[in-house]
Amino acid sequence: MICARCGLINPDSAVHCEHLVIGGPYFDVLDGEYVLEELRPNVTRVHLASHHRLTTTLAPYAHLWSDAILKSVQDRILSVIRHRCELVDTGAASTNARPLPG
Repeated sequence: MICARCGLINPDSAVHCEHLVIGGPYFDVLDGEYVLEELRPNVTRVHLASHHRLTTTLAPYAHLWSDAILKSVQDRILSVIRHRCELVDTGAASTNARPLPG
């Protein structure tokens, strides 16, 4: 990842630019929530939403990237939830699987 503020190229996750650290002074995920919407019996849609903070002079440009990255993360989380729920629904789930909270 490249920091637009300081120009640090960070190919190694062990090296962190303070502008890219989640929970740092420039970027943080403030909250997240799941909302379950029952469409019909045995069919539920899961919505995932979150809010984040950006503190940078490049806010409009940075917001485009942070929104895209967080959407990608949320889509992946929802994909995992869907896959696990479909395994449970078809009876293919492992005996070690735990039900999702909710």
